[in-house]
Amino acid sequence: MRVLATGADGFVGRYVCDALQAAGHEVALVGGPSAHAGYRLDLTDSPAVAELVTLAEPEVILHLAAQSSVAQSWRDPQRTLQVNTLGTLALWQAAVRSGASRLIYVSTAEVYQPLSAPALLNETSPRDPINPYGVSKLAAETLLMQLAPAATTSLTVLRPFNHVGPGQHAGFVLQDVARQIATRHEGNGTEIRVGNLSPVRDFLDIRDVARAYVLAVNHTELQGVYNLCSGIPRSIGSVIEDMLKLSHLDASILAIDPGKFRPADTPYLVGNPQAFANATDWHPTIGWDQTLKDILAEAP
Repeated sequence: MRVLATGADGFVGRYVCDALQAAGHEVALVGGPSAHAGYRLDLTDSPAVAELVTLAEPEVILHLAAQSSVAQSWRDPQRTLQVNTLGTLALWQAAVRSGASRLIYVSTAEVYQPLSAPALLNETSPRDPINPYGVSKLAAETLLMQLAPAATTSLTVLRPFNHVGPGQHAGFVLQDVARQIATRHEGNGTEIRVGNLSPVRDFLDIRDVARAYVLAVNHTELQGVYNLCSGIPRSIGSVIEDMLKLSHLDASILAIDPGKFRPADTPYLVGNPQAFANATDWHPTIGWDQTLKDILAEAP
């Protein structure tokens, strides 16, 4: 199958495109304006988006590209909306004009309304994001769902929860902690500086995520909205403690840094994975300790 994958040069995209190619798909790799391989594309340039989709003639478009940093979305909400909302709209319009059979839009669990008590979010749970990143993704979702019924291109929306693993860039909590642990082992630091430890999240290994996206491509009948998650709650504090234990360090070396706190932070974000599991027979296979060991092993 001919698949056009945006965000091919990103953390998720590299794993997903490798997995798609290993599964026998013909993949058009689409990266950002500074990409080193494949097609280069600025999603905010609508004519360029249309030209590329016409040239590639994909059967399926897997839209991974985004301004994906919550912190960056607070610093530059305008650019976040331009890339994540208007860029997605341009891609959808190009897909419809080109005759692509499907668009798989990778949204985010950040679209959900924050929970005040532990519960599993399902696909019909209320949406009310508390940061510009979530707003931009929900706006794109809403546009696509309004436009899809009148189009011949079918729509699948995936809402992944937090995904982690080797290769994720600095600015995400596990990578930042892993780098501080590596620095401390080298004798260049004493404290591990961290932000808010209380939020509870649903973490997936990026390799399980990549396998899920390949299944989404393979299941040609898959339409509608699906969570991509484990259903397992883990607090940020417990995750960091797990990393310290694997590194033979004690939690007493942690130091809270108010500068690492977000303007707003969802207290509890854990999903119900049942709908996607029922549709594709997908479930996570990589153990939590293995994920953390791989992250720690690559830290400089």
